Amino acid sequence: MIKRSRLTGSTVIAAALAALVSFGGVAHAVPVTVTMNGHLTSVPTPVAGAFTTGESFTFHYTYDTTTGNAGSSSTAIYYYQSYHLDIGGGAFTVDAPAGAVFANSVQIINLSSFDAYKVDATDGLSYTPSAAINPYTLVQVFTQFSYAASQFAGPALLPGAPPYTSANAFSLELRPDPGSLDGRIFVNGFINSVTDNRVAAVPTPAALALFAPGLALIGLLRRRRRG
Repeated sequence: MIKRSRLTGSTVIAAALAALVSFGGVAHAVPVTVTMNGHLTSVPTPVAGAFTTGESFTFHYTYDTTTGNAGSSSTAIYYYQSYHLDIGGGAFTVDAPAGAVFANSVQIINLSSFDAYKVDATDGLSYTPSAAINPYTLVQVFTQFSYAASQFAGPALLPGAPPYTSANAFSLELRPDPGSLDGRIFVNGFINSVTDNRVAAVPTPAALALFAPGLALIGLLRRRRRG
């Protein structure tokens, strides 16, 4: 009878540990915050009072690594949760709203002739001070990196910052009339560094719920075996 109890106890302990490990491995989606730093390389004369060649900028965006939408075999899209650009230590800032809008997204493109990591901010931009670029309107912040396709197993498998190789372009597109391409100008920049800050996965509530009864059961079985 005692032998059977010990066998049953060992079996239950093993099952409890397996359940804890199994469910503990289940985690919430992991948000990644990517930060890019660089400097402006060219500023058109009409907005020379707002920006300066060589001026530093930094921007960061956060997106969920599990929400890649592979619209095709060659493209993956991640909609970011936040986006903020700072030029000149806060002299000019841009924010883009979160949400599933293609115009505001991280795009990973893997074609036979064209590979790129793009970060677009176009829809619903808010920027300050808006008077600094009058009579122009900021219609897009565009960032693109080229990369070697051999660096990735597939377009949907790039969770963090891109190991860029070339064409690390950054630009602000400004137009006197947002609805027309006539007279548009670009403030261009160069990305000096890219980093990301991974947030550790957090166990789901279901997994956490198993810890208390699981540990209590193990403790009870141990006391019964000592007795």
